[in-house]
Amino acid sequence: MSLQSLYDRLARYEANASYWEDQAAGYSSQVTSLSSSLSHKQDQLAKARAADAMCASVVAAAETYELDMDSLALSLGEAVLEDVKPGVESIYEGTSDLAHQAKDASASLVAQLAEEVANLDASLSAARESLDSANAHAASARSNASSVRSSIRWYRE
Repeated sequence: MSLQSLYDRLARYEANASYWEDQAAGYSSQVTSLSSSLSHKQDQLAKARAADAMCASVVAAAETYELDMDSLALSLGEAVLEDVKPGVESIYEGTSDLAHQAKDASASLVAQLAEEVANLDASLSAARESLDSANAHAASARSNASSVRSSIRWYRE
C-alpha cells in the first residue's frame, strides 16, 4: 500500500469521525432538550393527578352536601309544615353536576399528559440510542484513524 493511499484512508477516517462527532453533538443537544421537556411534563402530570384526586373529593363532598341539604329541607319542612325542598334544592342545584364535569375534565387532562409523557419518554429513549450509536461510530472511526497513523509512521521508518 502506498503512502498516499494511507493518507487518503486517514483523511476518510478523520472525516467520518468528524461527521459522527457532529451527529453525536446534535443528539446530545436533543437528549438535553427532551430530558428537560420530559421533566417539565412529568411535573405537570403529577400536579394534574393531585388535582384529579382533589376533584374526586369535591365530587364526594358535593354529593354529601346535597344529601345534607335534602335532610335540612326535610327537617325545615316538618318544622314549618310546608314543602321547602324546592327552595333548598335551588340553593345547591347543579353543584354535583359541576363537580362531575370538573372531575371528567381533570381525568381527561391526566390522560392527555400521561400520553405526552409516554411519547416524550419514547423520543428520549430513541435519541439516547442514536447518541450512543453516533458515539460508537465516532470512536470506531477515531480508532481506525489512529491505526492508519501508526501505519504511516511505520511506513516512514
